[in-house]
Amino acid sequence: MRSLLLGLVFALALLADLTEGRAQERVVTPVVLQAPSVNVQQTFAFGEHRGFFKQEGLDLRIVVIRPHLATATLLSGDTHFTAQFQTAFYAGLRGAPVKALFIVNSRPSWYIVGAPEIKTGKDLKGKSIAVSGLGTSTHYVAMKAAAHFGLNPQRDMTYLGIGDDQSKLSALRSGVVQAIQIGAPWHLEAKKLGGRELLFVGDIVELPTSGLGTSDKFLKDQPMAVKRMLRALLRTTRAMRERPTEFGEFVAQNLKMGRDLSIAAAQSGGRTISVDGLLSDEAYGNLIEAGIQSGAVKGASNRDSALDFTLLREVLRETGR
Repeated sequence: MRSLLLGLVFALALLADLTEGRAQERVVTPVVLQAPSVNVQQTFAFGEHRGFFKQEGLDLRIVVIRPHLATATLLSGDTHFTAQFQTAFYAGLRGAPVKALFIVNSRPSWYIVGAPEIKTGKDLKGKSIAVSGLGTSTHYVAMKAAAHFGLNPQRDMTYLGIGDDQSKLSALRSGVVQAIQIGAPWHLEAKKLGGRELLFVGDIVELPTSGLGTSDKFLKDQPMAVKRMLRALLRTTRAMRERPTEFGEFVAQNLKMGRDLSIAAAQSGGRTISVDGLLSDEAYGNLIEAGIQSGAVKGASNRDSALDFTLLREVLRETGR
């Protein structure tokens, strides 16, 4: 009888634990994600549209925050996550209590498009190329492209910081530059002007451009919320890779873009989406090299101060990936 009673007590205690755990899982956690632009936030908006975040018990709100304010809003608690992977990464390297947790795009979905008279990359010797800004990732990948073409990146090309993709198109049209670094789907507009696609940069450079980061405090205080966020994001990126047309149509409707342009952008982006969200050694080296060029990295770097993939690896194990 005594053993039966003990068994009953144990069973009731176990049932109580399970009930409490399930109740906790049902609790909806409000989280605020910051993105640098409406374009970047479409990844998370698509996951929200598919119900992935809601299924993880997350009430996701997305706000647009410029990069120079990203770290401050994480540390103040005004936002809980950032989609600005590089911002979180470089801030962590400089000693800020933030961590990069997940990579969405492991490679840039950018193109090098030359003017009509440029037949091959070698023809860019002595010519000018437009990038978003000097010292930015766009400048870095343009130099990588120059090396890929067999040119000396420091001597053989002139780099001009032009601004957004529309400004680059204008510079190419007017002849101010002979090539541009440009994102999808605007590379198609450049080709309509007679431009020649010379390179898809994602084919030669592994350099994360977007992802997920958070503050050390939120990571410590809310590890389960972070883990649920990672699970939802992993499901989102998988859907984007496997269903680029669906994602493109979603973005077209959301941003009032032309369907063909939006699907082209989604297909280009699908080529760069990380399978597991982790950072390779090559990508880490490129981030450091790009950071030194931009001034974001000064002195010795400590990988552990900027990255924490502990919870992501747990999610990958639990989902059999």
